[in-house]
Amino acid sequence: MTHHYSNPKQVHRKTVQLVRCQTQSKLIELFLPLLSEEEVQIYKKGRNSRPQNVPKSASVEEYRKSTGFECLVGFWMLRDESERFDQLMNDEKVQPFIESFLYSSRSIKPL
Repeated sequence: MTHHYSNPKQVHRKTVQLVRCQTQSKLIELFLPLLSEEEVQIYKKGRNSRPQNVPKSASVEEYRKSTGFECLVGFWMLRDESERFDQLMNDEKVQPFIESFLYSSRSIKPL
């Protein structure tokens, strides 16, 4: 999927939105039914049980989910299994969220 943005500011805005914990939290919600038992365990172990610092724009739940998501992505990268991440990002249940995110001019909305 290729998207063209007219200026660097648009690219920066989409990049910032993509790495926000709210976006990662929504992605893991979409990924969970598709994960193996081992991947679910990695995700659960990666969540912060008592985060000390939570971004002002996020809830504690969103922050915890996003840290679990990041742990899972790191797990795939360390095992040289980045294709698993690609597979999930291209899943038919995940694609509508990704496309709506890329084509929208506004911030992420709840599922």
